[in-house]
Amino acid sequence: MIGRLQPGSLFSEATFFNSVLSVSGQVAIDHRSEQIERQTKEVLERIERLLEEGNSARDLLLSASVFLTSRELIEGFNTVWAEWLPSNAAPARTTIVCELLAPDFLVEVSVVAAIRS
Repeated sequence: MIGRLQPGSLFSEATFFNSVLSVSGQVAIDHRSEQIERQTKEVLERIERLLEEGNSARDLLLSASVFLTSRELIEGFNTVWAEWLPSNAAPARTTIVCELLAPDFLVEVSVVAAIRS
């Protein structure tokens, strides 16, 4: 059976099936007009809360999709990302430069993780 965390009419914040949790793209709501490092910290905090709610954790990440609005933001993003990841637990990752939903969003991240057994 498919489970949903914080379901809405258009999407759920996360879904799970068997032992896999998929977290929807997260953006910085509270710090949306701040620099990339602060937006990234908020995005990762939001992801961590959803991982915990879904019985998962940072060290169980399988993959991550990172969306940035400019190539110049990659270094700032990577600095915060590297601090957040547990050692030897880097997931497969795709990084894409694109336009996001609102002009003050600099980063959006979605992840897939294993669920604790």
